[in-house]
This record gives sequence, structure tokens and C-alpha cells, in this order.
Amino acid sequence: MLGAVLAGGRSSRMGVDKAAIEVDGVTMFDRVVAALRHAGCSPVVSVGGRSRPSVDHVADLHPQEGPLGGIVTALAHAGELEAEAVVVVACDMPSLSGRTISQLVEAHRSGGGRVVAGEGERVEPMCALWPVAIATEVNDMFESGERSVARVLDRLVPIVVPVGASVLANINTPEELRRLTDVAVDTADVDRPSGSRGLR
Repeated sequence: MLGAVLAGGRSSRMGVDKAAIEVDGVTMFDRVVAALRHAGCSPVVSVGGRSRPSVDHVADLHPQEGPLGGIVTALAHAGELEAEAVVVVACDMPSLSGRTISQLVEAHRSGGGRVVAGEGERVEPMCALWPVAIATEVNDMFESGERSVARVLDRLVPIVVPVGASVLANINTPEELRRLTDVAVDTADVDRPSGSRGLR
């Protein structure tokens, strides 16, 4: 089960590299890496953007084409490694836990098919498990001009795994970061990354 962190965005609304921002002393990027590793994903790689010391880097096959291009890249890399599936997560979810990733993996293995984290009717397209078996289908949609991850998932009819909305919170702006840091991070829901290779 490959883990992939999408880190090729421009962070235009934040004004600085979101992945490098520290929350509770650990970068948002490394917090996501720790969650994937805690759930047993191996290897964990970064897709797009610059290389980072804690994981191997995979160059985006479709730079500047949005997160769907990164997902296509992650699926292609997973196929090269003969992985069963790839869990693709955005780098700006600092509250994500290994338990949440494990829920996706368990749902995939018990029910098969497409799995995506969500809450109720809400689907979070940037925290999802993608079976390698659907790589061609996803690539065909991308090549046809589709760029919306949400629309791709809608066509694939994913399994939605209910998780808390706060766990899936994206941090895109300085104000969202301030709101997060003004509230104590729930350490019961966030894996401490101490001891993981390359983490600060």
C-alpha cells in the first residue's frame, strides 16, 4: 500500500510553502507522512513540488495541471512498484491521523472498490485510497480534459468512510492557520511523529 503526499501546489493563498509550516513543532508535510506511515503505507513518497528529506520524491508527470495530475502520477508510480493501491493525501491536513488512513485501507480490503474519506454526504477528494486497478480509467478521464478530482470520484462511485470533519481540515490561508493554532491540537486524534525518519 503506497502512500503519496501531494505537495506541488503554489500555496498562493498562504503566501509561503504550506508544506513547510510547522504545527505543534512539526511541519504539515511531515505530519501527513507520519499518519501514512502509522497506517502501514510503505513506501511514502512526495509527488510534485520540491524534494524533501523525509521521503523519496516523484516528479509530477503533469505539472501545473492540478491535483488530479498528481493522482495520475501517484497511480502510475504505484503500478511501477506493483502496489495494490495508493493512499493520496494533500500536504495541508495537519490533523490527519493514522487511524483515519487505516479506516480507508480496512474499507478497501473488506469491500473493495474505490474508497474516499468523508463525513456524511461530504466527500473529501484529497484524502482517498485509489486502487491501481482503476489507473487506466482515471488516466483516460484526465486525458479527456477532466481536472476535477471530485467529479472523477463521483463517476467512480466511491465508498465513503465517515470521519470527523476536523480531521480532514485543509489549511489554505493564514487565517485558517491562526484558527488552528489558537485551538489546542487534539493529540488523541493526531499521531505524534517522533521517531519517524526525517521528521523534525
